[in-house]
Amino acid sequence: MTAIKPSSHITEIKSALARADVSGTLPELPKSITDWLAQLVLLDGVPLSYLVPEPDLLPTESLRFFYLDSNWLRRLIDGALSIGLSSSLDVGVLLATYEDTVLESLSKLSSVRAARRGLTATIEATDETPTTITGFLLRSRVVSGWPGMEVAAYADPNGRPLTLLRLDRVNSDIMLGLFMGVPSEVRFLEPPEGLHFGVIPQAGEPIVYLRGLGYGDDPAGIQILPAVAGPLVERDAATGVLNISGSVDSLKAALKTAGAWSEGDPFTSAEFAIQMTRGAGLQIFQWSS
Repeated sequence: MTAIKPSSHITEIKSALARADVSGTLPELPKSITDWLAQLVLLDGVPLSYLVPEPDLLPTESLRFFYLDSNWLRRLIDGALSIGLSSSLDVGVLLATYEDTVLESLSKLSSVRAARRGLTATIEATDETPTTITGFLLRSRVVSGWPGMEVAAYADPNGRPLTLLRLDRVNSDIMLGLFMGVPSEVRFLEPPEGLHFGVIPQAGEPIVYLRGLGYGDDPAGIQILPAVAGPLVERDAATGVLNISGSVDSLKAALKTAGAWSEGDPFTSAEFAIQMTRGAGLQIFQWSS
């Protein structure tokens, strides 16, 4: 969305104020103010009750996706700026500079989160406003149970990532996320430090989802898609102890069938460990047409 052209009466106000000012220029808001307004657009400081006025709108173990209304955001900025009005001249200056102030504040959205994390913004500030800001509210025990949970959004199936504008816990079990643009897919990933060895019970039998070993077209360590189950062999079903040699033979057969391993390729303890690694849980939400 390009900058909005001021209407004729705004232009007249600008001209009148410029003639009244000795320097011939209109005052500009300090950078600290536009930075604060950018944070406000990202709902920083907005009470949760304003976003979810009724608890039943966000019950326990629920996820809600939403758009931010651009008109609502402008009224939010308007209300924040109104606290500095004390005369008719102030009102005139605000009217004359309002659009420039809004555009400058919106252009800083992508740098707010990066600045808080001590990083450089991935998208340079521009004079263009974001076309759409979308987000989600997640109320779940996973928010408090996995405080390091990662979230990523993608604009299309090709994996083009959207800029994550905000990701915060606004309550002990409520997470708020905001993106620049409309996602077609949002991924929630458990903290990567949750990597460990483990199996998945399926119909009472232990399995793992096969991972590539670097042979053929399957990269090492990456789960083969579509998911292929590799059955394991138990030595003692009562205690869950595995028969290692039997499990290795079973995994080799499954990998060979999947075209990810062939006779003559190495299969040492390292390859076995790759198969036995149970990664952090990933939950994907996709828009359906």
